[in-house]
Amino acid sequence: MDKRGVSEDEVADALAGGYDVNVRHPRKGRRKVFTSGYFMEGRSYPHMELTVIYAEEGDSFVIVTVIARYGRWEQSDADNL
Repeated sequence: MDKRGVSEDEVADALAGGYDVNVRHPRKGRRKVFTSGYFMEGRSYPHMELTVIYAEEGDSFVIVTVIARYGRWEQSDADNL
């Protein structure tokens, strides 16, 4: 997560407030666009789209991977995510 510029709080926020995305069963995915501005690899970006792929084991979530994309999304897209 550190190499992708993603914090544990952002992952928790995406799981709680993101929307479902299709992934292979039995895994699940949630996606959210964050709009607070980001700095990655020497460049500044207004948004980060975070996708969290996870599995449920009992009452726990096991994070398989996180995918962070940096760029600019239209405000309507960011509102819906």
